[in-house]
Amino acid sequence: MIDITRTFDEIEGRAKVFYYLIGAEWSTAEETANDLDMSRSQADRLLRNLYEVGVAERRKRETDSPGRPQIEYRITPSLDSN
Repeated sequence: MIDITRTFDEIEGRAKVFYYLIGAEWSTAEETANDLDMSRSQADRLLRNLYEVGVAERRKRETDSPGRPQIEYRITPSLDSN
């Protein structure tokens, strides 16, 4: 059986992240999570999903800090109407 509530929550989350990215230059999962008041893992999953379906692009954020590189996302420019 399909959990309709979970399906609608997923669609709403994708829409929130999509519209958030339209207004952002580039954003990491942590930044997205903080700005949209969601967990980092949820933001990461939704951002990866937008990338996988081809509406967002991603790159490694350039920093001088040691450690794991952060991945940042933005809406694919051809989809951004700004």
